[in-house]
Amino acid sequence: VKNLLINRYNEIFKLYQQEQILQGYKVVSKLPKTIKTEYGNIPIKRRRYVKYDEKNKKYINRYPLDEELGLKKYERIEKK
Repeated sequence: VKNLLINRYNEIFKLYQQEQILQGYKVVSKLPKTIKTEYGNIPIKRRRYVKYDEKNKKYINRYPLDEELGLKKYERIEKK
């Protein structure tokens, strides 16, 4: 499972570099995250992408890997 997450993490970054996704965003940091699953805890790093929204005068943060997994802020994947 960890290798699948790492591979997808790298694929997302490659698409970003090719300007196929996240246009206007910049990578500002790599943050650690522990994903809790029924198979145990999986420590990963994820990139934070940021863009300034001129209309609303605020920064927009995105974590594409979290979005693909359907995770909301501070949410973990757990056995149900």
